[in-house]
Amino acid sequence: MGLPISGAVMPRSFFARPTVFFVALAVLGTAVAGAQSPAVKEAPYPKTGVDYSGIDEFYKIADILAKDASPTEAQWKALMATPGYRLVEIDNEGIRGRIELALKPSLKAKRDAALKGDDDQPRVLQHLIRAVQERAAVLKTRDALVRTMSDSIAAAKPRTARFLPKGTVEQFPTPFIGFAIFSDDGYAEEPGILLDPLYVNDNGVVDLLAHEFHHSFSAMIDHTKRRSDFSAPPANLQLFMAVFHLRNEGIADQVDKTYPLPPNPKMEWYPARYNAAYAKTPAQIHSFDSLLTVVAEHPEQGRVAGQRANGLFWSNGHPNGAYMAREIVETFGIDSLMPGVYNPVAFLRMYAAAEVKRGNPPPFSATSLKALAVLEGVFVRK
Repeated sequence: MGLPISGAVMPRSFFARPTVFFVALAVLGTAVAGAQSPAVKEAPYPKTGVDYSGIDEFYKIADILAKDASPTEAQWKALMATPGYRLVEIDNEGIRGRIELALKPSLKAKRDAALKGDDDQPRVLQHLIRAVQERAAVLKTRDALVRTMSDSIAAAKPRTARFLPKGTVEQFPTPFIGFAIFSDDGYAEEPGILLDPLYVNDNGVVDLLAHEFHHSFSAMIDHTKRRSDFSAPPANLQLFMAVFHLRNEGIADQVDKTYPLPPNPKMEWYPARYNAAYAKTPAQIHSFDSLLTVVAEHPEQGRVAGQRANGLFWSNGHPNGAYMAREIVETFGIDSLMPGVYNPVAFLRMYAAAEVKRGNPPPFSATSLKALAVLEGVFVRK
């Protein structure tokens, strides 16, 4: 995720997907809608370039739903076959149902009930509704992006490159970028980068691209193992994923975020939660240290500890990882982040060294460092 998240040459790690639950399913070989659909198998994603067709197909569906009619299967298929919505389905399975719920008049009672929920669904539904209400602005943004995207990409890449080993950005082609209306979000996946045009209209595109480019380019050189390296799901997968996300989001947030995050009238909820979670990082890392210690002494507790570890860090560890990365940069400089780009466990070790250098208590005990070394041996290529 950006503001608040491919070529055949990309040696991708299967862990590069940002959602813990999706990764766990992928390792287990569970069928995931979108990720294993016939459309994905029959039509390869573009290797580079930008695709806006998801925007146009969304408004065709919206016009039909506005009349309280039901789109045909062919019309839904045209929407879901766009590269943008194929990217949506990787981490947001069920977008078709959410679009229908948000926009079909006869579903008002069900929609009103859903809007009162305390999960992410109300925010997604409100975003979809607003995309229709602000259609002119979205289409104006689309037209502007068509004219200026190459300039935005050129402006974003140097920001990305600051937090990657020298030459990384120049070594690989620009990742594919697809657009779809789905949520106030954007993220990088193995096939490419997904952006929402209303989200871009609200927040701009250069910082968002720079952040997501970091995920894409860092995945090309990451030493984290691939799914094919395992014959069965490793027991400590979720525990490692907590480490992986702290590294991924922590370094990428250096590209486009400051602390504290300033108020954002389009996303009032996000800066407050981000800033609060950021400030709690030392305490959260202390709790993580305790979980690692338990696993070191009782390996059979790995799965439970992994579930608890991922529950510690809000938003896949964006704010907590950003705290850790900033401590490293302010103590040793940007170059000290580079070992962590290749190896998520090295990122935690460098954070521990930075805290000690700053006169703070060591964030990890000797026992938890041994647990991290075990994770490194399982999940990171030498």
